[in-house]
Amino acid sequence: MLPPPPCKSGCLKAADSGKKQSTTKKICSSFAGILTNEIGKTTNKTKLGILKGGLKYVNEICDRGGTPDLAKITKGLPEKDKLRISQKTNAALFDGAADRPDKDFGPNTSRTAATLTGTGGQVTDLKSSEPNTPKFSQVAEFSLASAKNTQASTAKASSAPPCPLPGEIRVHCFCPNDKSKDWGMQCQSACTTILTTPGNCGWGIGIEIDWDKYTAGVKKLLKDLEKTIKDNINWIKEEIKKHREAWDQRKIDEWKERSKNLLTAFMVCNGKGGFRPQLNKYADAPCGVAACSKIHEETHIKDFKKSEKYKNWCVAPDGTNEPNGTIVAISDPPFHNNTECNAFTAGAACLESKRDKTPTTACKTFLTEQLNESNFKRLEFCKW
Repeated sequence: MLPPPPCKSGCLKAADSGKKQSTTKKICSSFAGILTNEIGKTTNKTKLGILKGGLKYVNEICDRGGTPDLAKITKGLPEKDKLRISQKTNAALFDGAADRPDKDFGPNTSRTAATLTGTGGQVTDLKSSEPNTPKFSQVAEFSLASAKNTQASTAKASSAPPCPLPGEIRVHCFCPNDKSKDWGMQCQSACTTILTTPGNCGWGIGIEIDWDKYTAGVKKLLKDLEKTIKDNINWIKEEIKKHREAWDQRKIDEWKERSKNLLTAFMVCNGKGGFRPQLNKYADAPCGVAACSKIHEETHIKDFKKSEKYKNWCVAPDGTNEPNGTIVAISDPPFHNNTECNAFTAGAACLESKRDKTPTTACKTFLTEQLNESNFKRLEFCKW
């Protein structure tokens, strides 16, 4: 590998530069410095907005370890501004001199591909003439032609089409971190585009991804997450069960205390010539007892409606309806015993169903109490 030609002024030492920062960091630093300089010189509001947006994009990409895309940075700028920034970027990456005045980027026909010749015009082997030459960094190698055949490379470069930018030279273009990825001699601008394209040199988002390891990690994460969710759901269920148990017991105790002196449920007139249940103390009975009490009274109503003798009980002899809330009472033991048997049987079936389905011990106990009472009454009335 040949070292670069001696630099006369405003140059960075390639070896030192390579030690201080990686190629990616150098690209990021160059972009940021150039854009900051352009922003400081720009008065046009439109350009200023584009440049600031480009600087923000550079900072975001570089913070993630990636490599900015020059085309995205300069998108929307006039062509002459794009050209100037591209020239400065090339100079920063290859010559270490991004801060030269704009006039330095004009045509310079004296600039050619780097060659070193000795006496007689032959290519000089610096390893024999300069034995103490220090080892150069990847950045230095990046800007030089291969030492295997400098003369052939120079001849090939001179026969290639001219580069698009004024005064632009050709360089040996390859990935500093993977020399097997080699694009040969390229114009500086073309090489910059190649090396900063995500994926070409494994930069992209700044890391090489082991997809098998990444996939295995994601699967483990999802499995752990699934277990955590299941554990949390089970914990929540247990907490709900505990609170529900306490809540049901409290409701039962409050209802028992509140209903001590209240009337039981019965059937009344609805004010329209028909019947309706009036639940009284059972209206807010917990654990589903209120619903079973309603079924008990609705069974009475069905029996009355089917009876020719009592179906019009809520209609007065003069044809007017009995007032809403009038308690229905009869003195007919056979009919009374029969309808009470039916009502307590229906109510007991309801209480038994709710007891089997209730989730709390408190409600199971309370429903069992109500069921036992209902069954006792059922036996009393059904024996007739």
